[in-house]
Amino acid sequence: MIKALTKIILYFALILNFTSCQKCNTSYINIFKIDWITSSELQSEYYGLDRLKHFYNKLKLLEQAKINKVRILQFGDSHTACDFLSGEIRRLLSDRFGSGGPGFIYIGKPWRWYYHTVVDSEEKNFIKTTFHYKGNNNNKLNKNIKVWKHYRALYSQNHKGFNFSYGLGGVCSIGKGENSDLTINLKNSYFTYLEFWYLKYFNSGNLELFTSESDKPINIPTINRYITLGRHIQEFKTPQSKVTLKLTNDKPVALFGFVLENANKGIVLDTLGLDGAKFTDLLNQNWSKSLEQHVRWRNPDLIIIAYGTNSVYNSMLSPRLYEREFRRLIRKIKKVTNYKCDIIILGPPDTNHPTLAQKNKSQLDESLWFTPEKLHEIIKAQISVAKSERVTFINQYAIMGGDQSMHNFVINGLAVEDHIHLKQIGYQKIAQRVLEIILKNYR
Repeated sequence: MIKALTKIILYFALILNFTSCQKCNTSYINIFKIDWITSSELQSEYYGLDRLKHFYNKLKLLEQAKINKVRILQFGDSHTACDFLSGEIRRLLSDRFGSGGPGFIYIGKPWRWYYHTVVDSEEKNFIKTTFHYKGNNNNKLNKNIKVWKHYRALYSQNHKGFNFSYGLGGVCSIGKGENSDLTINLKNSYFTYLEFWYLKYFNSGNLELFTSESDKPINIPTINRYITLGRHIQEFKTPQSKVTLKLTNDKPVALFGFVLENANKGIVLDTLGLDGAKFTDLLNQNWSKSLEQHVRWRNPDLIIIAYGTNSVYNSMLSPRLYEREFRRLIRKIKKVTNYKCDIIILGPPDTNHPTLAQKNKSQLDESLWFTPEKLHEIIKAQISVAKSERVTFINQYAIMGGDQSMHNFVINGLAVEDHIHLKQIGYQKIAQRVLEIILKNYR
């Protein structure tokens, strides 16, 4: 009797699952497919380039001067945050299709080593960066802040239930204190269009913006009866290379960032990386509070998702759970962009761990370094999601040469000795091949 009842329950569960998949426009039953990925697929540089038709069409319209901008968002971890890889892709695309400006820029320096290839950021007061874990604080702004304080959307499994607006870049910057200035200088670039994103609320501080065009301040309306998203848009008749933000009283303000573009037709690539981030940090944000609206404001034609390295160090990682949650992220992005934006999953680069025999031996001995099996599992999970969700996958691990390739990059001066991160020249080398693959089928 129990066995028969169990069969009936499983049967109806299968029917319900299939029905729900049909409603969300998928043609498969939602089961795990990671075990179906072969070793040859793990070594393949790419999959699904035929899923970039929307992006290709936008590039063609841009070349024909029928549209003015093609926008790309790249979310990721420290490999993205340094802007060496994304910055090289931005430069190469701009050389071919024109530059539309630097795109989204963080407030000041969210961390001490923050770098953007076309932007210098300066803060008048000392910078304090805070790893803001989910659940260890409340929604009230700290009244004791006297400097810029940057909260990053890095979530810990040990903290649950916290709701906070981090916005498109995953950083909410809190400033308090009169004359706490912040200046952004563009290097070999300029803007004629500015968007400033912030929170409006009842007790917000006063803000003024200054540009290189004039010393006359632009007042930002930050006061609102209820907490809501603020978006100030400003256009300029002449090219600008500098913007200064000034706090004029002692009340706190909550800011997300700038969008800087120019009047030229061209590519705009937003670098949206956080050191130490996993894809779940993006997935677990409260999208309805700010991120969803910010993505729609940017109206991207292509979104690149570049995570994986930090999950390698999770000893409790379940490949099937990783696959399931990664699929949730891709579906969420599709829904937010109304299924009108192409998606590229950019797999993690190779990373090498030392063997126990490394002690007292040469750092350059190849036998002392190995590629962890978890990296293979993560890449297979991402390939599986790319196949089932019909999006493009590009494999940095394969581009580098597969197992132990990170060690070869270290030996050849292309990566740093932690065997995790590349040097700027290494990222540029990878970026060149990644862009070759992206444009392989573009005519």
